[in-house]
Amino acid sequence: MQERNLGLTALSVAAVAMGLYAMVAGIALLLGGALGTFAGSDAGVAVMVLGAILFGNGMAAYFVGYGFWMSKSWSWAGGLVTASVTVVSVLAMGLIGASYTSLVLPVVLGLSLIWYLLRPSVRSQLISDEATVVEADQADASPGVRQPQTEVAAEPGM
Repeated sequence: MQERNLGLTALSVAAVAMGLYAMVAGIALLLGGALGTFAGSDAGVAVMVLGAILFGNGMAAYFVGYGFWMSKSWSWAGGLVTASVTVVSVLAMGLIGASYTSLVLPVVLGLSLIWYLLRPSVRSQLISDEATVVEADQADASPGVRQPQTEVAAEPGM
């Protein structure tokens, strides 16, 4: 049994934490924007849009956290996207009046995730893990046994 990489475990936990923050902030902004729109504020719609973006990004961050936990190759790109969207969205929250001290932790977490994901060792581990599993499965097959084909060949005349 292969031991779990501590870095990928930390990435998974950080992605879920970032997703939790984004979802809570998204719900708060959606509710605040709805109240603002109801009260006649012009900024209410912009706040609701930002809340929807954060909420959706939070859902995506949970999915990416699962990908980090399972060492899926798509989680590398997904992690970069969700961390970048979180950083930009949180900075946009500062423009609409959020407390700057409440923005420090999510921005630092997002930038730390981006920095860690851009390290060559992490990128190569995430992207090459699935290829290694496929190669190992093919190596386990007996040389004389024919493997089933996944592609269906078209019959002549069709």
